[in-house]
Amino acid sequence: MNASVLSCVQGVALQVIASGRFKLACIAMACMLLAACGPAPQSAAPRADLQFAIAQETPCAGCREMEQSGPNGQNRIYVSRRPLVVARDIRAIYADSVGDEVFIDFRFVPEAADRIEAMTSKNIGNSIAILAGEQLLVASRLSGPLTDSMRFSGLSVEEHRVLYAAMIEPGDSAAEAP
Repeated sequence: MNASVLSCVQGVALQVIASGRFKLACIAMACMLLAACGPAPQSAAPRADLQFAIAQETPCAGCREMEQSGPNGQNRIYVSRRPLVVARDIRAIYADSVGDEVFIDFRFVPEAADRIEAMTSKNIGNSIAILAGEQLLVASRLSGPLTDSMRFSGLSVEEHRVLYAAMIEPGDSAAEAP
């Protein structure tokens, strides 16, 4: 935190303490410290054809074969034709960074949380594929159940920007990923 913000926080806190309102001083300091941490991540609307589906490495009934680029070349995965999450299940998509780590957060609507948790609990070890229409954007192994949110990380800054832009509604004002 820079010195001018800290000085401002201290000045306001001292004024409020001097007025005999200690609780208010604590609340004011907390609010100002949070505001000084930087801008909140921008949220964006998902593109209308964005969907998440369970994927696995072996052929399965009701699955379509797709290819994903990986560090060892192209990998075949088998993606369920029945989506687990569709655009209306996504409340917001956030692109943000902390230090050198860039990530994309998804927040799901409360009505979808139980369904998402039930399906992802049964599929730990398989993958969750993110698609835009019929195009596979990315697939990642499920290490635990999802409920009302999901964080996707582990990409380079450029991969992150391209993926984020492919997931949000074209023309969204929040399209600029960090």
